[in-house]
Amino acid sequence: LDGVPVGQITSGIYSPRLSCNIGMSMILKTHWDYGTALLVHTPDGIVRDAIVSKLPF
Repeated sequence: LDGVPVGQITSGIYSPRLSCNIGMSMILKTHWDYGTALLVHTPDGIVRDAIVSKLPF
């Protein structure tokens, strides 16, 4: 948030069932609230929107 890292993606994949990317991450407890909007920086330099959600997505 505001350019400060709050965690990292540990795994991710495209879900044909949900028609979107899903992933698991380790984030700071202060950002665990469901619905929290985050930005994800991918290994290829793309920035994507992300939202904290309950399992199983």
